[in-house]
Amino acid sequence: MFGERNVNLKLSDRAKEHISELMAHSGLKSPILSIKWAKWNDEPTEHWVIGFYERERVQEGWLGKAPEFEFVVIQEWVFDSLDGKLLDIGEAGVIVE
Repeated sequence: MFGERNVNLKLSDRAKEHISELMAHSGLKSPILSIKWAKWNDEPTEHWVIGFYERERVQEGWLGKAPEFEFVVIQEWVFDSLDGKLLDIGEAGVIVE
């Protein structure tokens, strides 16, 4: 990894449950959450996307250290967009507010 940064990002209860469930079914031995601003497949616009990496295999990106969890970002500027925010899961997907 390129470095790390402390970020005051919180997860809603709904996000904690959703992420825990996805992580449990990821098939990874030591998953770490990834947060990106990206398009998925052929979507027309970018939005918040979460996923997982095998922690030991992460070779690029930055480690984010939130009060209750760690995560990886590929785009360093994402830290500024997440700092002081709440990550939630809604019907349309990931919400950061």
